[in-house]
Amino acid sequence: IVPLEEEEGKEGNDNAIEAAAPTQTQTTQPSKDNILKPKGGGMACLHFGFLGESQEETTIVGTAGRIVIKGPCNCPTDISVMRKTPGSSRGSVETSDFHFPLPTLTDEINESGGFYYPNSAGLAYEAAAVMRCVDRGETETPQYTMEEAMKVMEIIDEYKEQIGLPGC
Repeated sequence: IVPLEEEEGKEGNDNAIEAAAPTQTQTTQPSKDNILKPKGGGMACLHFGFLGESQEETTIVGTAGRIVIKGPCNCPTDISVMRKTPGSSRGSVETSDFHFPLPTLTDEINESGGFYYPNSAGLAYEAAAVMRCVDRGETETPQYTMEEAMKVMEIIDEYKEQIGLPGC
């Protein structure tokens, strides 16, 4: 969504999302393949499902390489950055891997049964960021502003409207 968000904001790119997806409802089509095409160029291919076990990876592809954010999507801990090797043929990349460890679960969390979704302990980082903002009297984080969040919601709403997905 973020690269599309950036395209949406470019001059002359009003309503920049064109979605292509089956228009069947979730009850008859538990997974979907989708293409989002900003009118300014580029493309995002999305697949999501409700009943199957999916890969839960996000890949962002650019002219100089790609970034793979590894699952689970609700709180990833591993990212790989593949940069094209300068002057080399196609497929030759230099890979850098990054790991972001989860905080240790407390005894209280473990005794209560833990979390339902994998890596949910990582949401402690988000809670800490919110507390830092509250302590400073800020109403949004510098890393993800309200303007950015609203732009993403507009993109999602436009996408849902175009594919006929009922309101949530």
